[in-house]
Amino acid sequence: MSGQDDKIRWLGNQLSRWISENIIDENTAERIRQLYPQIQSSRSWAMIVFSGIGACVIGLGVILLFAYNWAAMSKFTKLTIIFGSIALSHFAGITIFFRSKRFKALGEALTIIGTMLFGSGIFLVAQIYHINEHFPNAFLLWGIGAALLAWTMPSIAQAVMAAILFTLWAIMEGVAFGISIPYIFGLLLLLFPLAYIKRNGLLVGVLLLALGFSTLFVVSADNDEIVFYVLLSLFTLYTAIGIIQQKFDKFESMDLKKYLTINKGNRSKTFVDTPQYYAFAEGQESTLRNSSHHGAMKIDQKGRVITYRSGGTGGTRKIAYAKYLYYCNEIFLQTAALLMLEVAFSYER
Repeated sequence: MSGQDDKIRWLGNQLSRWISENIIDENTAERIRQLYPQIQSSRSWAMIVFSGIGACVIGLGVILLFAYNWAAMSKFTKLTIIFGSIALSHFAGITIFFRSKRFKALGEALTIIGTMLFGSGIFLVAQIYHINEHFPNAFLLWGIGAALLAWTMPSIAQAVMAAILFTLWAIMEGVAFGISIPYIFGLLLLLFPLAYIKRNGLLVGVLLLALGFSTLFVVSADNDEIVFYVLLSLFTLYTAIGIIQQKFDKFESMDLKKYLTINKGNRSKTFVDTPQYYAFAEGQESTLRNSSHHGAMKIDQKGRVITYRSGGTGGTRKIAYAKYLYYCNEIFLQTAALLMLEVAFSYER
């Protein structure tokens, strides 16, 4: 997430606190929100995957259409179709991608089609001129084209395609020719900064798998007997990474030191927004806690409604006595559960 988006999210949280403490009213807060609209978040991995699959299917359909009528075409016609389709799809896709926010996904899909056509064009040109070149190099050139677009746009879908193509290059070299290609690691590592910049877990996962498969075929290209040990080592490595990530995971955007600097009224929200800790923070009302602390609570003569002020000087609020008792019971049960956890952890130590 960008720094600007972090600031807007922080402002939104502060506005909610200011309203609860009657520093500003709802209308003022809404006018402030309109001055700083929330930045639209990046597309989910599902959108990237399915748009990429759709573009690949269309690209394969176009390739099959050309292949069906290929024999009857002249060389000039073939080359015109190959280079014309690549140029047209990339030109249209890049133009839409950079000039239209609404149809940005369509532009990216068109560039994916162009990358598919670029790969098919490599093989078709070799077929037209009977070029008997080392065929795995076609996957290398294809992957370099996708990687260049991935960084230029930037595009996660293109980066995923580049990682797959580089992996296919290493597999083809190892299976067909028994050649070890250590250079692939450098090409794959060049895509990791893009995953970090875009904060995209899908690309990280694809790159880790690509590194795993590439390692398998690079190491075992000259020695088939160590394949099992390579697979076992990769499995152990990825399992260890998963365990470490789960065991030492931090807050989404802060550590404990930062958490202790948060306004007390907003501390419980950190846990409410986390599914694993929701049960320990549900029902905690900051304004009610603040009013109780300052002794600014009164109950009516019938014992049914509680009137209170946040901070002792804030606006008057009301809550049913039954609901107040419900909150009290919830806090008691949450405290008891936390005490049980503390006892269990102490016993284990």
